[in-house]
Amino acid sequence: MLHSPIERARRNQLAERRAVERHDVHIRSVMIDVTLHDEPITILNISNHGLLAKAAGKFLIGSAVSINVPDLGSLNATIRWCGKGLIGCEFRDLIDEGSFFSYLQGVKTDA
Repeated sequence: MLHSPIERARRNQLAERRAVERHDVHIRSVMIDVTLHDEPITILNISNHGLLAKAAGKFLIGSAVSINVPDLGSLNATIRWCGKGLIGCEFRDLIDEGSFFSYLQGVKTDA
């Protein structure tokens, strides 16, 4: 089956984004969207592009959310996938690499 140039570009973009190194962490945080207020989450891994979190709530793919990350502040993101108690979020604005790596130095990572 042939795919449009737009669909191919989108898939290439997703592959590039997932190629970004992720860092294992265990950070308790809060996520807020239109229907959820102060939904507790635990961030399991993070990159300057997005994060993977464990959460008990029900989420809609494509929802705009705000995630409060200690020492990084409130980050705007979009839910890209969810299931089995996990959510994958893409930040709307990339975290500056210098700020991100400085942040990681202060966070205990899981080995």
